[in-house]
Amino acid sequence: MIKYFITALFIVFGLFAKADKKVICESNLTQNSIYKVITLLPQNSKQEFEAKDSIIVKETIGDRNIKLIPNPLKGALGVEVWGGDSDQELRLIVYNESGNALSVQVAYEGLNPIDMSQYPKGWYTLRVVTINDKMEFKIIKE
Repeated sequence: MIKYFITALFIVFGLFAKADKKVICESNLTQNSIYKVITLLPQNSKQEFEAKDSIIVKETIGDRNIKLIPNPLKGALGVEVWGGDSDQELRLIVYNESGNALSVQVAYEGLNPIDMSQYPKGWYTLRVVTINDKMEFKIIKE
């Protein structure tokens, strides 16, 4: 009974919470609750990433194409990946000015958002790594 109450509470909270976050409660086979917070992108997310005063960076690493939008940024950085061998893993690592890794994620074909809103203004480095190559980009957070 308590499990259903908590699930209902999360659903109600999700309705009144910001529209860009979604909380999902699931149970595994041993009835342990698993909670996930998913950041949703707006339907026209690509257009919202492309700000008027930003620089769009397009590069190639191996046979994969990469586009960073926007730079400088205020909230989220969009890393668009297309072409090449999509089975080859591509990692996105964000470092602060001190060289500490803040975020590590696997990039997939299409638009990969990196939420930078919790980090202070300043310079950051995005390292894109494959098995054979790596490339670094300077990111400015305003």
